[in-house]
Amino acid sequence: MKKPLIVKDSIIILIISILCTLFFAACLVLSVASYLGKNDMESLILCALIFGGFTLPGLLLTVYCIRRQLVFYDNYATYTPPFGRTRRFSYSEIRSVVQKREKFIIYGYDDRKLAVFENNMPAFYEALCLLDEKYVKIIPARSAYGERADIPYASSPDAASGMSARPAARKNKRLNLTDKDAYLRARYSAEAVGKQKRIIRAVHIALIILSLSAVFLPLKGRLAVFILTLLFPYFVFLFFYPRLTLEKAKNCDEYHIPFPMAACFISLLFSLRFVTTTNMEENTWIFASAVLLFILLIPCLVMLRLRRIKEHPLLLVGLAAALFFLSFFLLPVACYVTSGKPVHDTVIVLDKDSYRGSHTTSYDIIVVWRDKEQKMDVSSSLYKSVKPGDTVRVCVRKSLPGIEIWRVHR
Repeated sequence: MKKPLIVKDSIIILIISILCTLFFAACLVLSVASYLGKNDMESLILCALIFGGFTLPGLLLTVYCIRRQLVFYDNYATYTPPFGRTRRFSYSEIRSVVQKREKFIIYGYDDRKLAVFENNMPAFYEALCLLDEKYVKIIPARSAYGERADIPYASSPDAASGMSARPAARKNKRLNLTDKDAYLRARYSAEAVGKQKRIIRAVHIALIILSLSAVFLPLKGRLAVFILTLLFPYFVFLFFYPRLTLEKAKNCDEYHIPFPMAACFISLLFSLRFVTTTNMEENTWIFASAVLLFILLIPCLVMLRLRRIKEHPLLLVGLAAALFFLSFFLLPVACYVTSGKPVHDTVIVLDKDSYRGSHTTSYDIIVVWRDKEQKMDVSSSLYKSVKPGDTVRVCVRKSLPGIEIWRVHR
């Protein structure tokens, strides 16, 4: 072995978990600070439960991705669990590798769990091949149809005694040791997946071009394009899971499709300015985002149920967190697109304030509107152009669901 083989979670999953954790942690801190200042304990507890409920699993998933890894050397292996010390064991200490759903558990002769890795880790297949070369007995799980996965040495007499049929294994380019792999090969052909891959790639490229050119459209048309682009990965997930993978296109086999995210990130970037200068009742924004989350999550759970796919609970929490982030971001955009004619109110600026985060700065003005003092998000240009005593206009729009949003301009 020229260099150690490292089996750990995908870097993309780590990035997504970090972003979700930071987002919900920031929402938690800001909501707690805001409601403490208003002495609104009911809203504070509600926000703490919602945002804290997503922050903690995101933090756990981040710890899992950073710490958990299995490293194979020439004569021994080391395993670092999410919590605890790194363990070292030789290949002669391994009794067998047993698959339980998405997990592969390495057992010693004393029935002790030496290590655990999963089929969503990029190097899991190479790890199985290496263990096969070390004459380790591998016990497959049953496939999604109640049958054993197609493993060339599973029924070999040598395999029963811990000696794998290596010549037969070498003839196969892939060891089909996962329920998802068995599911894919039973349901889809490589030709059909290849055609779907080309279609998704073509649509994704078209959406990237559309998102870039949308800056020349009127505001409602531009935001409508962004909504379409933001929902594209969601519908791709519904229709093409579990064929989707977070791996790069060059690392995909013939049964997997790279997950299209570039157009979504472009739309998020372009619509960020609109979202950060749009105002909505805080409780309404949170409640409506939670409702939209469940609307988006239910089809995902139904899809997994109908296709008999069992995912790790932490991954389901990560999916819910990603959908909540999408809902929280998508809500004001959708409300503006579905709104009617605006109503304008003229108000006087009492004060203004700015808050600088790690990467961005938020700008606020304080006005008396609807018989109470309110802080409103504004653009940086408007913030710099007004001073206390100036008048500004509050543009109020009511969307089809009845949610009000407002933006401030001169």
